Amino acid sequence: MAIYTFIYIVKCLHIKLTTLGYNLATTTIDIGFTPYKIIYQLAKPEITNLSIQSLISYPNGTIIIEPVVRDLEMYGKGITIKNGNPTIKSIETLHKIEGNTRVPIDLSKIMVSSDGCTFTIQDALFSDVYEYTYYYDSSLTTIPTIRYSVSVNKSAQVEDNTSLIKSLLDQIKLLTSRLEKVEGQINVSPRVNAALILINTKIDKSFNLPLTATNIKDFSQVSFTVVYNPSEVEVLDLCSTTSEVNLTTGYIIGTDITIASFIPGTIKFTVNKPIESDKTWAGVTNSIEFKGKINRQISITYTVE
Repeated sequence: MAIYTFIYIVKCLHIKLTTLGYNLATTTIDIGFTPYKIIYQLAKPEITNLSIQSLISYPNGTIIIEPVVRDLEMYGKGITIKNGNPTIKSIETLHKIEGNTRVPIDLSKIMVSSDGCTFTIQDALFSDVYEYTYYYDSSLTTIPTIRYSVSVNKSAQVEDNTSLIKSLLDQIKLLTSRLEKVEGQINVSPRVNAALILINTKIDKSFNLPLTATNIKDFSQVSFTVVYNPSEVEVLDLCSTTSEVNLTTGYIIGTDITIASFIPGTIKFTVNKPIESDKTWAGVTNSIEFKGKINRQISITYTVE
């Protein structure tokens, strides 16, 4: 589907391309005239491979394609939509994840920021996990070409269901093997590269970076390091889960975190959390707030030692 936009302006029109995460051109014209924003179609289509999902279909049913994003995120000072996703126009659904249960949350408890990039939830606690869906501006998308198949008899349904189950089992086996490999590295390796995190930053836009760990048996034997390029991002808060801004070394009041060292480009911290001798720990160790200095994708390295 193509989008064609025609603009008739008496004065001279100058178009400047910008990189805002989607295809947007802002215009600058002579003083006294209102600038225009032009949303245009890419010359080369972008192809997205979606994960395998099953849909319940009914005779004479309708498939509706809407400009909606669904995601899962851990709560910090709020929830920030992932870089590259369009901004929020309105929240459609919100569920708190409690084990294997999805608990619906009243949408009246949500406050969306004016820029549509973040939202907060009344009574939400740090490290709570939420699944959310939201609408974005329909002018930012066209109806894509989607290929799908529909079973037309019981035999085909059984075959499709069997294929889907096999595919899901293969994915579970793959994830299990990866988890076992990571757990094995944490047990035997003195230094584990826990994550190379890729982030699309924007100038003067802040974001929270939740840091996690798994299979920890003794925090007194573990330290955590975050390495970043200070010319790409700036640290705003070394522990964004507290109400106070933390930019110095030492124990952070109200937490179990101690900032061991902090120099531009490197943050080292420890966690003082007791663990029973026959137990292991997994969860969020810290959350650090950054602000972008450039408009492009960067990498931040998080290690466990």
